[in-house]
Amino acid sequence: MNAWDLTENTFLAYDFAILNPIQLDGILWQDLPNTAIVPLRYRSQEQLFPRLIALGQLDRQARMDLFQRHLSLGSAAQTDYFCLLLRCSLPGADVARHFARQMEQYDPRRMQQDVLRLHDPRVLRHLDWILTQAQWDDLLGPIERVAWPLAALQWVHRDHDATAHTSSNRLVLAEHQWAQVVRLAEVNQCLLVLQRRLPDLEVQASVSARVDRLLAKAAQVHGLQDRADRILFVEQAFQFGDQIHGQPVLREALARAGGGEASYIGLCAEMMEPLQQRPGT
Repeated sequence: MNAWDLTENTFLAYDFAILNPIQLDGILWQDLPNTAIVPLRYRSQEQLFPRLIALGQLDRQARMDLFQRHLSLGSAAQTDYFCLLLRCSLPGADVARHFARQMEQYDPRRMQQDVLRLHDPRVLRHLDWILTQAQWDDLLGPIERVAWPLAALQWVHRDHDATAHTSSNRLVLAEHQWAQVVRLAEVNQCLLVLQRRLPDLEVQASVSARVDRLLAKAAQVHGLQDRADRILFVEQAFQFGDQIHGQPVLREALARAGGGEASYIGLCAEMMEPLQQRPGT
């Protein structure tokens, strides 16, 4: 997906916007035509869920004023006013209902329903490597295009053929996919660390997927319980190659850390010799 600039003209091409009321003062959105996007079982917690803004109900000048509100907030608070932009021909109530149905997912670990934060760009950006094409079709349903921010005014979008949509469309995540979603906060933290350590690293879907696999390996194979230990494990693999953890000194450190004897970070800090990449890794 190629990034593009969110301008007045590109903004006018969308029918709806989604914002997160938790991040915004009510005065910044309550004057707009809005609908809560909330699954039925969470109706009593409506204030915690995103709002769908019907851009099509605003005249051109009102839309331009809203776009300036977006720019002002980004400049002053370094945050995005809009979480997502949508292109869809259905009424707002139908769009909100569809989106709310997709948010409700089953958590097999706790054996209860949970919420997939589809309005969070930090989640949506990773769905390309988590979902299948069929799942994307179910997720978007009647939505022809969804766009979300990357950084500053840089946005990306995904198009969808909404003609095959039926009201029964619903995204259902497999157990391993829900586990990937649960790890996304950790994946995002790892990516920030890696971008600082390796400024030339281009964060693409394949990089994020590799980070996720390494985090799962750190926890499930080596038993690292502390997030900081798992992040160091990932960082080492990116700096020195995946085979670095086959070196005896790190195998021992991983075994001790996994057994609860000490933190992996602490054990690595005590090493006398710096780690080096082996030829061919």
